[in-house]
Amino acid sequence: MHLPPIATTTVGSFPRPNCLAHRTRSHITFRLDGALLQEALDDATLLILKRQEEIGLDLLTDGEQRRHHFISNVLAAWDASTPSISVSQTTTAALCSNGACPV
Repeated sequence: MHLPPIATTTVGSFPRPNCLAHRTRSHITFRLDGALLQEALDDATLLILKRQEEIGLDLLTDGEQRRHHFISNVLAAWDASTPSISVSQTTTAALCSNGACPV
């Protein structure tokens, strides 16, 4: 693959076709299931790839058409043995690393 010195791409997802899924704030509900959903997701991905080619991007993505939410993959990889950290612990750790540790 030959890329220019500064390749163009995107970060994040492309909008899904309204016929594919219904979105309520951050919750996605696909309108189809089974084989029909897989076919619709493939079609939506092909449309996104074509659109990226049309606008001249160098590195194409699937547009994240199959993801329910940006954090889905992270949560799916997390199991019960993974220790959890509360926001207050994270905030305290960040403050302490900058020398502003609250006592």
